Amino acid sequence: MKRMLIYIIFFIVCNSAVSQIYINEVSYTNRGSFTDGFGDTPDWIEIYNAGNEGVNLNRWGLSDNPDRLAKWLFPDTVISPGSFIIVFASGSDKSAGLQADFKLKNMEEPVILTKPDGTIADSLNPLCIPADKSAGRIPDGAPGWSVFMEPSAGGSNNNSQILELNFRRDILSVDQEGGFFDSPVTVNLKNSINGNIIHYTLDGSVPDDRSPAFAETLILNDRSSEPNNYSKIKTHADYRKPESSVFKASILRAVVYSEGCPASQPITETYFVNERIHTRYHVPVVSVVADPDDFFSDEEGIYVPGNHNNYYQHGKNWERRIHIEIYDTSGNKVIDQDAGARIHGRGTRGAAQKSLRLYADPEYGNESFGYRFFSDREIDSYKRLILQTTQGDWSDNLFTDLLCHQLVKDLNIDYVSGITTVVFINGEYWGIHNLRERQDESYLKAHYPSTSGDYDILDYALYEGVVPESGDMAAYNSLMEVFADNNIPDDEKFEKVSSLIDVGSLIDYFIAEIYLGNVDFPGLNQSLWRDRENNSPWRWFFFDCDACFFRVNFAHLIEYYNEVELFDNPNDWAMVILSQMLKNRTFADMFYQRFYRVIDEVFSPPRVISKIDSLKDLYYPLMAEHIERWHHPGDINIWLNKIENLKQFAVLRPAEMSSQLLNCYGSPVHIFPNPATGPFIIESDMLLNNEADVKIYDSSGRLVYSKVFDDGSTQIQIDPEIRLTGGLYLIRISTGYFTSSHTMIINYENNE
Repeated sequence: MKRMLIYIIFFIVCNSAVSQIYINEVSYTNRGSFTDGFGDTPDWIEIYNAGNEGVNLNRWGLSDNPDRLAKWLFPDTVISPGSFIIVFASGSDKSAGLQADFKLKNMEEPVILTKPDGTIADSLNPLCIPADKSAGRIPDGAPGWSVFMEPSAGGSNNNSQILELNFRRDILSVDQEGGFFDSPVTVNLKNSINGNIIHYTLDGSVPDDRSPAFAETLILNDRSSEPNNYSKIKTHADYRKPESSVFKASILRAVVYSEGCPASQPITETYFVNERIHTRYHVPVVSVVADPDDFFSDEEGIYVPGNHNNYYQHGKNWERRIHIEIYDTSGNKVIDQDAGARIHGRGTRGAAQKSLRLYADPEYGNESFGYRFFSDREIDSYKRLILQTTQGDWSDNLFTDLLCHQLVKDLNIDYVSGITTVVFINGEYWGIHNLRERQDESYLKAHYPSTSGDYDILDYALYEGVVPESGDMAAYNSLMEVFADNNIPDDEKFEKVSSLIDVGSLIDYFIAEIYLGNVDFPGLNQSLWRDRENNSPWRWFFFDCDACFFRVNFAHLIEYYNEVELFDNPNDWAMVILSQMLKNRTFADMFYQRFYRVIDEVFSPPRVISKIDSLKDLYYPLMAEHIERWHHPGDINIWLNKIENLKQFAVLRPAEMSSQLLNCYGSPVHIFPNPATGPFIIESDMLLNNEADVKIYDSSGRLVYSKVFDDGSTQIQIDPEIRLTGGLYLIRISTGYFTSSHTMIINYENNE
């Protein structure tokens, strides 16, 4: 009983101490009133202990988002009674002092303090706090909030002078929205409250109370001849800036200020002005507008090498707020919203032109990009999109990955849709990008609406093995246990595996990767998923075929069939599933028969070359400007030669893959009886719905029989119109782009 009483007293004392930890003062726009240990002037948050006991703030949290509490956690930090601690909301977790990895946005974001158990201890709702002022409690720890004439960071607020403000919300409008104009355009801005001031910028930066005040009509002209600004910034070590002025649009950003605080929703508009602008681009145009520091500063710019290998950084800390406008081919603005942007990809992060991953999120005002971008999808809302660089294409033709996805989209494959666009960043031409879907949880929920939304998504990472992107490894490990005893040839074990894997997806996925010769496969570019709640079978994502269509003789199939290790690093984990499955005769028959049909139907040279020519025609009018901007590829003739290389692959690869299939598995064509004393049968799934040209040669090579069969069945009965003498014959069957030769003994009696 005594021990229980001590515990209760201890709990009351601790809880009382904890309940007296407050957010005591906050500065949202610190331009010089207080510096951190680096000499910088980030926003800051003051924590105050109003109790009589010291409190360890370890695992306490701070956030600027009520939907993401405890975004930043305190380390092991004791705040003494009656004392103050400053946390800098710098947006980076630096080592000097307490540096929260988020920033504050005036008039938009609260400040929330949470206890270690996740409950809210204190908060400050958004209010007008002018630059170099602060909001605080007076006296320290009091319930209400006031704005101070002078901040008192790290000290008591009790002697602070209160600043009286008459902040008034406002509405901002523009009389001419952005778009395409063949002559100079006049733009007027208007607000509703007298005394409030409209501030604007024309360089992409976010306007504040130091930006120019709108006083008279703006006239926006063709900026084509103006010197480059952002295009001359070095985006990788060997960057070559454009040798002439790139095409430019005018970016107007504006907001109303009242009492030194933003008082309206901001406006961002892009104006493309040129006498030939309506015929300049025949693809959708994307305008990305970002505060220049967020993309190009050494400290926090995501598009430059910077101080931290910036463009190689990942995660929410390296996501930046942008405004994005997308115009369709008719010039209609179909997207106009704020969003988040991160650098996307692996090796292409180090390229001069980079991929951007786009995030729609309520914190930016819209939870999705609401438009049907892709004609092959019936989806009109996307959470994530990718503006994909063209510089990752190993074949240097800019559209290999897009081509591959167009070719395989009718297979049982989770492919990625895409369209070709021209992108501008802060009004400067940024070249051709492909707008793509992003394969993640939102992709799965959109394409498989009956799934639960709770997924295991696993990536194959070179040197690391299989790693979870979502969910965990439990179900995958169970799958690997089935393979562990090498008994897949056993039909019962095969049935077990077939319940865990979508066999049709597996077959089509590996056929596509192997046929297209993906050099980055299988140790990379392999990802699979399942619905956890519904315990669905594993399926594979098809993605990133930039290294496809590159080596005509690439022989993945032989590696799987012979289990020969031909890689520099151990990748057994990347090959085990297909290698083991091919040991089962039932699966092997399914796999090879399907492979032959895909070669014949999906990858037939006329079909592939038609797709290549279609993309060539789409890109050709865009290439001169893109090459001038990025020097990639070197010139238009190099690009045209690269396209011829694609066509060469398209022509030669079917025969190469048929040869590999024959070497590994033998012919899919069966002839019986053999020897034959009368009519005989040619049987193959390859004959289904295809013409078959059958030729018979005698042992001297003389053609003795030739006939084309077009009934489209899987069997052909051969009953030569002339009797053949007994002996050895060669029978050659050609169907589609597949040819198979067979020796046969015929014992017909001579008719003469």
